[in-house]
Amino acid sequence: MNPNTQTGFLGRLGGGEIAVAKLCVIVGLASIAVVVVATRLPDTAKESLYWLQRGIVSVAILTLLSLFIRHPRHSSRPQGLTQPLGLSFCLALASLVTGFWPGVFAALVTPLLVVGSWIAERSSRA
Repeated sequence: MNPNTQTGFLGRLGGGEIAVAKLCVIVGLASIAVVVVATRLPDTAKESLYWLQRGIVSVAILTLLSLFIRHPRHSSRPQGLTQPLGLSFCLALASLVTGFWPGVFAALVTPLLVVGSWIAERSSRA
């Protein structure tokens, strides 16, 4: 077996930081299902699940932001990391579902930084 072959779930997602970034986007979007389940529960349980979903989305947003801070330039990022960082705007939808406005705005920061760093890198080459 080739030692460079990555097996398992995380290996199929790209391994390392790429897998973490993709999981953040996937789990953040999947947390919308928690809100759907919460609609059938009593109010006290509903609020608890809403806060659980907000926590999941907040951790995903902060993790993606920390990955961007570690690799701010497109040229220094591992191949495949830019896509999940750019797709992190989808977490704004997950925040919007529960009306978590700080999450909505925070979810837009990372993709804007990714685009801004790409533009800055392109303009510095010219």
